[in-house]
Amino acid sequence: MYGGGALLIGSSPGTPAGWHAMIPLAAAYVLLEAGILDQSLFNPSYEGFDFQYPAHVPVLGISAYHASDLIAGHVIWSISVPIALWSR
Repeated sequence: MYGGGALLIGSSPGTPAGWHAMIPLAAAYVLLEAGILDQSLFNPSYEGFDFQYPAHVPVLGISAYHASDLIAGHVIWSISVPIALWSR
């Protein structure tokens, strides 16, 4: 599902600023994808793992460690790297 986001973000005409505009768009897409669509960000036992354990944030119901790892990993590897390879 992240391939569609990479295509959408990488080919959008409204990104003349380059990477300065694409990185926040990628982060927003990851939050939409992981938070709302597949719910892996807010589900405490997604795929049988305990995603609440390290650095639990009770107000949000998430682990800050897993949220930052998920967001950074997907922004870099699922969105930015394919865009960089595609735009060469």
